[in-house]
Amino acid sequence: MTNRKNWLPAISTCWKGLHPDVYHALAKVGIRHVELDFGSRETLENVDFLHNAVRIAGEMKACGIAPSSLHLPFSPFEDLDPTAADASAREKIAAYQSEVLKAAAQIDVPIAVIHPSGEPYGAFERGERMKCALDTLNRIARTAQDCGIKLAVENLPRTCLGNIHEEIKLMTMEIPSLSVCFDMNHSLRQKNVDCIRALGSKIITLHLSDYDMIDERHLLPFLGRNDWHGIMQALEETDYDGFLTFEISAKGVLTEECLRLAYDKLMEI
Repeated sequence: MTNRKNWLPAISTCWKGLHPDVYHALAKVGIRHVELDFGSRETLENVDFLHNAVRIAGEMKACGIAPSSLHLPFSPFEDLDPTAADASAREKIAAYQSEVLKAAAQIDVPIAVIHPSGEPYGAFERGERMKCALDTLNRIARTAQDCGIKLAVENLPRTCLGNIHEEIKLMTMEIPSLSVCFDMNHSLRQKNVDCIRALGSKIITLHLSDYDMIDERHLLPFLGRNDWHGIMQALEETDYDGFLTFEISAKGVLTEECLRLAYDKLMEI
């Protein structure tokens, strides 16, 4: 059984972007790790991460910040959906994500998070979509291994693949090197505590946020309906040993101090 006191806080750069002012504000409240959020291909290409990874990491280091993980692009769906039916399209997607992984390896990013699908999908097509997703994920997982990066597939909401823990578990069984990023804002059909216990040691990183259990909301923990006491207990009992990575919206009056207060409360409940 692990101890939550050993889980350091981190924040996705979807919070306020990549900027030294943001890094300084995070370091000031004792948050010294970030997940490089490149969920949108546009975001990744706007900073030219493939060529500027070392410079970006250097700016972070100068502010006392280090990358704890990276979120691989998943948008636009029509270009980056791992479940694409066309084999040549899947090959291009895998090649693109592999280039991102190689850039991440230059700055020692330990974990890369990947979405297993886009959406929306009908029930009749899930079987074929899963076969295609496994083909794409397997290609990307091989590159991740070569780069010394752990690839973590993320559970997703609504009609996406991975919207129940059984589908995520199938992916990790079919691709043994694949780990899991568990998002506490995506479970719409099952309880988060049950998913954590089912996936167990395969979970190596987290996306923390709260929601109304109707759809994803990316709220600060304790502003929604999550059972945080049960979640933290389940993580300890399944030997989780990674970062507590907040992936929340910065809209409204949320500040870095709010993040720190939420983290401190998670340590105590």
